[in-house]
Amino acid sequence: MIGHDEPIVLPPDAGPVHEEGEVVVVIGRRGRNISEERADDYILGYSCGNDISARRWQREDLQWWRAKSSDTFTAVGPWIATGLDPEE
Repeated sequence: MIGHDEPIVLPPDAGPVHEEGEVVVVIGRRGRNISEERADDYILGYSCGNDISARRWQREDLQWWRAKSSDTFTAVGPWIATGLDPEE
């Protein structure tokens, strides 16, 4: 994961790469075994993200971890919006 304005570095053998805008849920505190009713209590806020995908790796690998999780393939920010209710 990288921050806003940091360079996305494409591996030379990644093949075609696409980007997708995403909503990012920012978790604000540690939790474990949290009930669905209490899940929102752990959300700090929301941000925007750039999800990078190496399509050849996604197609050829059995799992998508490399295609979506290479270094710098997730850019987030620059702000976290707090006090939002995604249900409204």
